Amino acid sequence: MSSRTSSRLRSRFRCRTCCLLNCYYTFRVPPTLLKFLLYPLSNLTNLALSAAAVYTLVEYARVDSRIATFAGGVVAVPATFFVSRLVLTRTSLVVGRSGSGRQASKEPSSAARRSRSSGYSC
Repeated sequence: MSSRTSSRLRSRFRCRTCCLLNCYYTFRVPPTLLKFLLYPLSNLTNLALSAAAVYTLVEYARVDSRIATFAGGVVAVPATFFVSRLVLTRTSLVVGRSGSGRQASKEPSSAARRSRSSGYSC
């Protein structure tokens, strides 16, 4: 097996394992196929933000590349967490389904409150 093939297999295994661990331990949600398929968006966010931050800091701010790499990671990690949370806990919002996965509020709507406070009773 070539090193390129083994690197690809390790990367796929690592992504799948991280998805399952984030589902079970970090966000405590059941894994689904949709979550599993959308999870690489968090890795894409990490890659894009860290690369953009490093490029910007090195090219325009003239920061040392070692410091820029660290700063890029500091910027990318919180964004990656939020994208992971969005994908794993609110998948219906990402796909565009009507339900948000939240329970209905016990509070009456504003229209119901106005009708009660108008002074008219049945």
